[in-house]
Amino acid sequence: MTTTSKHGALVQAEELKSFAIRAFEKVGVPPKHAEITADSMVLATLRGEGDHGSRLIAIWVHKIINGGTNPLTPLEVVQDKAAIGLLDAHNGIGAVAATYAMERAIAKAREHGIGWVGVRNSNSLGSAKYYAMLALPHKMVGIALTNGVPLVVPPGGLTARTGTNPFSIAVPAKSRPALVLDMATATIAYERLRIYAARGETIPKGWAINRDGAPVEDPREVSEDAFRKGGGLLPLGGYKGFGLSVMVNVLTGVFMGGAYMDGLSEFAPHNTPERDSFALAAISIEHFMPYEEFLERMDDFIRVTKDSKLLPDVDQIYLPGERGFQREQERRKNGIPLDWPTAEALRALASELAIPSIPGLS
Repeated sequence: MTTTSKHGALVQAEELKSFAIRAFEKVGVPPKHAEITADSMVLATLRGEGDHGSRLIAIWVHKIINGGTNPLTPLEVVQDKAAIGLLDAHNGIGAVAATYAMERAIAKAREHGIGWVGVRNSNSLGSAKYYAMLALPHKMVGIALTNGVPLVVPPGGLTARTGTNPFSIAVPAKSRPALVLDMATATIAYERLRIYAARGETIPKGWAINRDGAPVEDPREVSEDAFRKGGGLLPLGGYKGFGLSVMVNVLTGVFMGGAYMDGLSEFAPHNTPERDSFALAAISIEHFMPYEEFLERMDDFIRVTKDSKLLPDVDQIYLPGERGFQREQERRKNGIPLDWPTAEALRALASELAIPSIPGLS
């Protein structure tokens, strides 16, 4: 059941997923691909990353309608040798391309101990953690990297030259939630900046600068049009975040023979392919040690890490992905909160496509 208010809506995960599948199928996405895409978006939203999940449903649908995304995602195998592979997505859906690439990487890791599969000429994959986590049920560590349109200025620079370029690493544990790192290499992911803009909220100084290098508080000053005139997001931790972003770009766009820097495009305009590149990797734990031994070691590692003397106002140490896991459990039980702009966008999309809306949202 869904409840709505002027502040947004509370929806159930399966209802959100079913709606996303209906929407993607309506614009020509094959059923299996529609389910993959919807599943990736729902997991992101369950884990508190709606800016890379439910908010993107309408955007990705409009990318398909306007020709920026090929709904069929015709994957071409460019390289397939031992532990490595390379796919060309031909401007297809990023979630589909990344999922198939990780499945290939897992199969290769099962035989060779490691699998590394790249993707080029794709649209955005959304939340990187979804693909890294696909390796977990196979007794493997998962890694996902992606480049993106230049939004981030180099330290000391005024022109955006690299992307937020997120990466994710997922590692299984025994009695604890899997460790899942998923981070942008900028101070903030750009999709979250859009949320601030949609809500009419300001951002803290230190997240972005304008064309003159001055800190900005209005996120609209670093919108798609604005950042091309100078300024942009700041890298996480200065040179360190910038260095990570550059290396992700090298391991994806440069290494995979794909686009990078100004060869990449943004969500808008919707008729323009993004041309992102990904790298998906899986590492078989059993090629290094017995799986159960690894899990015991991970539990011990987590226990010792969390057994830290705490500041007076801190109740516990959280490891990567732990808050997301807790949020997912709570939201599967009690529903997913959607902010008002996202709820309105999904309601409008249902009307535009003439498909059933999420129950209670219409």
